[in-house]
Amino acid sequence: MLRLDRATLIHRYSKSIMTRLSGSVILALGAVLCGCSYIPHDPSFASLSGTVSYRQRIALVPEAVVLVELVDLSSGEVREDIIAAQRIERPGQVPVKFELKYDENAIVRGHHYAVVASIYQGRRLIFNSPTSVPVLDTGSPHSVEVILDPVSS
Repeated sequence: MLRLDRATLIHRYSKSIMTRLSGSVILALGAVLCGCSYIPHDPSFASLSGTVSYRQRIALVPEAVVLVELVDLSSGEVREDIIAAQRIERPGQVPVKFELKYDENAIVRGHHYAVVASIYQGRRLIFNSPTSVPVLDTGSPHSVEVILDPVSS
């Protein structure tokens, strides 16, 4: 039977505690340092709400999907820059309410913004915005109505 004297036991016990503590201290210090190097960006969010509808007296199928986008039209390219989007699955019947939340810091003074919408049945586009609805310009409302036209097959 191996007997250890008191000094050996204290030395081993304290060494074990110090190893555990030093590992915990290193982990805690690493977490603190990583936390200090990360400065979160706190965007200033705003919202734009409204409805999407169409004039035809046609019920939407249950699997319909409404897609609403806030776009920047200022790029001059065919494809607009999308600032915010909302996908509404199984929207029920029109009018369909939407709320686009966007980062106000992404809005550039002097640019032109609009809301566009479309409705899909599966992968098939069935309704689309004939024109974009201007928003976020001086005097533009923060609540809009987007009227869609049917897409011919």
